[in-house]
Parts: sequence; structure tokens; C-alpha cells
Amino acid sequence: MLGQSYTDGQLFNAYGMQGAFLATDMRMLPGSMRSYAPLVQGVADSNAKVTIRQGGIVIYERAVPPGPFEINNLTVVGYGNDLNVMVSEADGSTKEFTVPYSPLVQLLRPGQFKYATNIGQAWSPSVNKYTPRVGQFTAQLGVNNYLTAYGGGLLSEDYNAVALGGAISTYLGGISVDYTRSHVALNSTGQVDGDSLRFIYSTLIEPTNTNITLSSYRYSSRGFWSFNEAVAAENYAARGDLSDASYRQINTYRDKQKGRFDISLRQYLAPGLGNVFVSGSMRNFWNRRGSQTQYQISYGNSFNKLDYELAANRVKDHYGQAYNEYRLSFSLPIFGADRGNRTYLSSSAWRHSDNGSQGQVQLSGITGSDQQLTYGVSTNQGLDSQNTQESYGLNGSYQGPGALVSGGISRGQGYQSAALGIAGSVVAHEGGINFGQTLGDTVGLVEAPHADGARITSVFGAKVDSNGFGVVPYLSAYSKNRIELDPEGLSNDVQLNETSIETVPVVGSIVRVQFQTTNEKMVLINSAFTDGTPLPFGAEVLDYTTRNSVGFVGQGGSIFARGVAAQGRLLVRLSERECVIDYSFDLQAFDARLPSLPGAMISTSAPCKL
Repeated sequence: MLGQSYTDGQLFNAYGMQGAFLATDMRMLPGSMRSYAPLVQGVADSNAKVTIRQGGIVIYERAVPPGPFEINNLTVVGYGNDLNVMVSEADGSTKEFTVPYSPLVQLLRPGQFKYATNIGQAWSPSVNKYTPRVGQFTAQLGVNNYLTAYGGGLLSEDYNAVALGGAISTYLGGISVDYTRSHVALNSTGQVDGDSLRFIYSTLIEPTNTNITLSSYRYSSRGFWSFNEAVAAENYAARGDLSDASYRQINTYRDKQKGRFDISLRQYLAPGLGNVFVSGSMRNFWNRRGSQTQYQISYGNSFNKLDYELAANRVKDHYGQAYNEYRLSFSLPIFGADRGNRTYLSSSAWRHSDNGSQGQVQLSGITGSDQQLTYGVSTNQGLDSQNTQESYGLNGSYQGPGALVSGGISRGQGYQSAALGIAGSVVAHEGGINFGQTLGDTVGLVEAPHADGARITSVFGAKVDSNGFGVVPYLSAYSKNRIELDPEGLSNDVQLNETSIETVPVVGSIVRVQFQTTNEKMVLINSAFTDGTPLPFGAEVLDYTTRNSVGFVGQGGSIFARGVAAQGRLLVRLSERECVIDYSFDLQAFDARLPSLPGAMISTSAPCKL
């Protein structure tokens, strides 16, 4: 990729860069190989069946011949559950063993290799006084079931860093440790070297159903600078006089992080008792006393259709100033659901130690044939003497085929506001210009001549425009994508020869998806034998001259024919004989009535002569 973007931040801290980005895209692999799963190896004593379970769920099963076997295409279904492997032999005996599984971002399957390289110039969306050239390379290698090794290097004009690490999958969880060494020589930092050590742990404790999704700790020495910190410091220093010693003393190691600890944990209780979520973060700095901390704990559950949550939050900055917040919220669907239309009544009340208590009630919903309309009405009210404010608001949005239009108005004590927004895309191509919804990284362009108004069923609100093209705003790269058109509402003269097409796009592409259509006048001929006997249902109808099929006999002798002239002769092919229909239409009279009869069809009556 060429352009402005950010590095992935998996090993070195993410930073902005304009230049060239080249990396392994795991989406190119089969779906079963994209995420980490261990390699399962074993030995069967006879013609046996191998069954693999995760969390009690069978995720893989197959027959194997006698001898060693290897399974490398597992698709895991849980987070952190070890794999239980059972080999059932032909004589009825079984043997079991366990393969540890604890996924981390750094873990790869055995033998997989992943890399990313970026070359360009440092870039920031705000200040760009210091924009050094920079190159970065990182790589990961799945060594075996238990170990993934990774490392990389970063080289710039006044900065360089190298990092090495490894991730291990164990019975106690997934663990990764990496070490980074940096060297920087800038006016704002001086010439310093530093070290940083990071530890990450994740696991699912099955007996208690405790999910630790991320627990990490990073320690950085006083002289360690990440590249984005160094660039930011130099940009900041460029605003001042570097000859002023006091200025340099104040701004050297500005907000210089020393240590950081993060944890996120979810505890699932017994069935029907809900779950508890706990998260916490703590940071301290070399140039500041104290630490910044934030803790949150919440409990969520549901009763029938009522969802509710209780939460508490505490935040403290490095000056020792802190506040507490407590919140109770619930949501209840009302009025029932009709073809996807939903309405919710939600409410919440919270207490802030500095700002008092407040409550909110909101009625919101989604409606429309394609669920394209959303709406909401809300009010906020102060609940004590610390908070006497009150406000009211109204908001809504419409997701059309060409854009999302949203707006809202609100009014409170001493203020009122209004907002209007529009978000979408413009796709220019050889067939014209089409407006579409907000685009993803891979896009589809549907071409269906004369099928304007046909609904693209995979995307809410998307349709084929009057130029015969429509925009599919997002597709899954390197995977099969089924794109379907709904012919309902099309002109009677237009027929979709196919309503579904599969495509496998490359990431970043705009894929043209061509639907074949037939645009021929559709006519209705009411016919019967000369003695009044109805024509047999399903009999084929052909053009008398060309012998091309133009339709079939329907119920009551009605013939829907396509692509016929204003007058002519048709042949109805019966089981042992044929009959002929001579017909004619008054096209001028029909065209005169068409504006007042949208969707009307030309019709006439004529007998079928043997």
C-alpha cells in the first residue's frame, strides 16, 4: 500500500507514516488457517476416529488410518479453552490427551511466517515540523505448538531500535515477553539509550469460567524513547527556544512513561446469574510524581426481555485528584418486532462525586423495509441539588442507497443546538458516477443494465441506480462473497437472468460484478381454443417464424410472452398437435395510458386455431 497510514503497533508503538507498506495478509489463507490454533499430532493403533473438543464442544472429527496422524486445519470456537483429543480405536478402546490453547496476537500456527515492512517518512495529522525518514521491519515465526518467536528493527535519521520476543502457549494460559532497546539523538532528548520490557498474559480459567482477555505490564527505563514519543518531543520542542536551559529541563522527558499495567477480566456466573466485568489501568512517569489510575467494575444480567447493568468507576490523576461514578442502566424492547422493526425504552441514572446525580430516559428504534430509518427521543434531568440541569433531544437518521443522512436537535438550560450530517461515497467508473454508502477497504460495483431499483440484498438500503450500476460498500477480501439482487419492483419488461453471483476480491480493489439481464417487452395474451376450451397449463409458446420460445401458457389460458412484435403469429406446442394464435396490439393507445398506469402490461385476447 502507498499513502498515509499508521503502523500496526504490535511490536513497536504505532506511529504515522507516509510511504510504502508491505505486510503479510492472513486473510489470503483458508478460513481455517487464519487464526492461531495448535497442531494436533498423535498415533492411531488401528483404523480410528479422532474427536477434538473445546470447552465440551466437538470442533473436529475424522477417521484416520493406523499410524501417526497430524491435524493442522483446526478452526477453534472458544477463547482460551484447551483442546481435548480423543482417539477411538477399532476395538472400542480410547485414549485421550490435551493440547494447550491460549491465543495471543503474537501466536502463530507451527510453520507460519508473518512479516510487515514500512518505508517512508514520519507523518502526523497535526504538527509536521520534524518528519524524518524511517524504515521498519517486523517478523513472526510459529516455531511449534507452544512457541512463536518474533522480532524487528526500526531505523530513522536520529533514532533506532531493535526488539526481540516470544509467545508461549501453556496449560496456564498464553504468555508473551518482548524486549526493546532504543537509541535516540535529538535536540529535544539529547543522546540517550534505553530499554523497555513488556509482559502480556491471557487465559480462560475453565473451572471458574474466568476470562482474562488481557493482562499486560510494560516497564521502560528513563532513557527509553519509542519512535512516536521522540518525533512528538521534537515537534513540540520546535515551538520553543532550545537555547533556553530551563525550557529544555522542563520538556525533556515530558510525560515520559515509566510503567504501565492493564487488566481486563470477565467472570461468568452460574446460568441465569449474569456476569461481572473488571478492568483497570495504572500509569506512572519519570518526570511526575504519583500515578494515573482507573478502575471499573460492572455487573450485567437480563430478566426476560429486560437487560440491566450496574457499574462503578474510579479515576485518579497523578496529582491525587479523584472522582467516583456509579451507574444503573436498563433497556427493554417494546411494541414487539415486525419484519426487523424494533423499538427500545432505555434509562440510566448515575452519581458523580463532583457533579451530582443525573438521569436519562430514551425511546429509540429502527424501522423501514430495509431498516433504513432510526429515531430517538431523550431527556436528561438532574436528580439533586448539585445537578439541576435538564435537557431534551430528538435525533434520527436515514440510510439511503447513496448516503447516510443524520441529524438531531437538543435544548437545555441556556443553550440549544442542531446538527446535520451526511456520510457516503462517490464511485466514478466508465459507466458513470454512482453515490454509495461509506466504503470499506474492498468494494463491489454491481452492473445490471435496465435493472434500476433492484435491491442489493446483502446491504441495507443499497439499490441499482438508473444508470444500471449499484455500489456494494464492503466485501470480505480473499473470501467468497455472495451478491444477490431482488427483482421485486422491476419493470415487467426487465428480467434478471441470474439473481446471485459469487466473487473473491483482492483487498483494496473495486470488483465489477456483472448481472446479465433481458430487456424485452412483456405482453399478456388471453387465449383458448376456438370452442372455448382452455389451453393446457405449461404448454410452450413459440414465435411462428423463428420457432424461438417466447413464453408458456399459465393459469386460465393466460400467456405471458416476451420479445414479440406488435402483431404477428404464435405457435402453441401441444402434446400431439399444435395451434396458432394471430394477435395484434394497439401500442399507441397503451403508451398514451402508461403514465397513469405505472407497471401496466400490454394485453389482448385471441383464439388458438388448430
